[in-house]
Amino acid sequence: MKTKNHAFDFIVIRIFPFLLFLLLFPVFTLSKEIDFSKIPYPRNIFVIDSVIRMRHWQQTPSFDIKTPYLEILEEANKQNDARMKFFAGYYRFSYSLIQNSEAYSEADMLRIIDSLRIEADKVNFPDIQPYLTNIIGNYYIKIKKNGLGLYYLMKGLEERNEKNQSAFKLYPGYATYRLALLFYEFGDYTKAIQLAKEVEKEKVELHVSVFNKNLLGMCYLKSGFSDTALSYFDGTMKVLQEIGPGRMKGWRGIVNGNKGFCYQAMNQLEQAILYYQNGISVTDSFNLYSNRTGFTLALASVYYQRNELAKLKEALIKAKSGVFKSGSEEHFFKYYKMLTQYHASVGDYKTALMYSDSVRLWADSLNTLSDKNIQVNAELMYEIEKGNIRQNLYLTEIHRNRYRLGLFVAIGLMIGLTFSFLFIRQRAFIRSDRAKIKREILRSESKLKEFTDIILEKNKLIEKMEQQLGEKLDEEAKLKLRDSVILTEEDWSNFRKLFEKVHPGFFARLKEKVPDLSQAEVRYIALCKLQLSGKEMSAMLGVGDTAIRQYRYRIRKKLNVEDEEESIALLVQSI
Repeated sequence: MKTKNHAFDFIVIRIFPFLLFLLLFPVFTLSKEIDFSKIPYPRNIFVIDSVIRMRHWQQTPSFDIKTPYLEILEEANKQNDARMKFFAGYYRFSYSLIQNSEAYSEADMLRIIDSLRIEADKVNFPDIQPYLTNIIGNYYIKIKKNGLGLYYLMKGLEERNEKNQSAFKLYPGYATYRLALLFYEFGDYTKAIQLAKEVEKEKVELHVSVFNKNLLGMCYLKSGFSDTALSYFDGTMKVLQEIGPGRMKGWRGIVNGNKGFCYQAMNQLEQAILYYQNGISVTDSFNLYSNRTGFTLALASVYYQRNELAKLKEALIKAKSGVFKSGSEEHFFKYYKMLTQYHASVGDYKTALMYSDSVRLWADSLNTLSDKNIQVNAELMYEIEKGNIRQNLYLTEIHRNRYRLGLFVAIGLMIGLTFSFLFIRQRAFIRSDRAKIKREILRSESKLKEFTDIILEKNKLIEKMEQQLGEKLDEEAKLKLRDSVILTEEDWSNFRKLFEKVHPGFFARLKEKVPDLSQAEVRYIALCKLQLSGKEMSAMLGVGDTAIRQYRYRIRKKLNVEDEEESIALLVQSI
């Protein structure tokens, strides 16, 4: 259901406006009511292009390139649209080349193209550049320099592919078709088929589809696949029916004549005669001399196959004026070949011999025209230029990569130097912090030692006084002396702070290992960490030797070990 809706939306959005456009412009004139300034680029170019080409393909008797050129130019000036103004000039020049390429010398044509390229750059119209290259190619084909024509058509196709012009495609598929047709004329049917099938993948206009399908039919016919060729000619007729009876009438005769070639190749001569006769009749009514002459000569060859010499003679008489009017080397060759065969068949060998000289002359001319070397040289020239362009691009890319590498190296060095500076600075900060911490620890150790030494010195002093005074000291005096040594709670608080600076986290780790220690036992273990003797500890704690032994005993029990000295020493060491 979604797919159907999508298809309907596509028709409404894309096709309906175009159909409405056709209804509004039945006589194919550029309406003064259109505001091209409201149509964005490139659609404004496409609308103008469609109007002109519809006039052309309608084959309006009064069609004159000056009329649409002036109308486009007027609209461009009105809207102040530089691209549209340029497009008017481009159209005038390209159509004048189609109508009369001989009016331009090669130097003039190249000079005009160069000026158009410069002007296209000025108005910011790069999309038109490949089409200017195609004009050069088509010009060279017109003046029968097919090698240069092949070179420029290949170059134009490459330029379009490089630009990837998804938005801007004038005459979709036509340039590729024209290149395929040139390969066909060189006899390279494989490349012609390959290119023509690329055209079939594109969404081309119906008249381009007619050209392309007919070309595929001729390629397969020349390659010996008459059945496949016939299917393509039938497909061409279907497209012509889709176009309608009012347009491209002459092409119906061309396709029928080409079908005659297929039936002749399949030795179905009756069918071939019918299709040739239809092709001759239709092309003659539209003054398509070249096609009519080709079909007449082919019909003559059928009569020769059937040994119908009277009809053969009649066909050759009818073909003569067309041969000289078309000026085609191929037609001259076939015409003189049929004359040679006819006169030989009726026994006029002298005349047959005379015409055989003309056959050789035109065969040489035909070989020169379709000389494979011309194609090979053109392709080689194109590949060499493409190789040079690729080499220049490669060298440019190398220089660009070197520049990028140098830039990356410079940025890397800057980043590396920055990180190195930051790393060195961080290391300096770390060293500074470590030195500061170390100094702080040393200061704390010094203060802790000083604090401990003061207590111990006081204790020694008291002992000395007790020994000297002996019985002169009563018990009350002794107690006062002892109280001057025993640490108060404030002293223990200061002691703990100094101790923690020297041994960070000691008390927290101790509590984690032995959580049920009393405050007195914690103080005892801290003094053990300072490697004080039992006597020194008893002095600092204000207890006797018995109390110290009890501390040891209770700690051993809590540690569940037998040797109390060793167990306490190991505990202190592990914290």
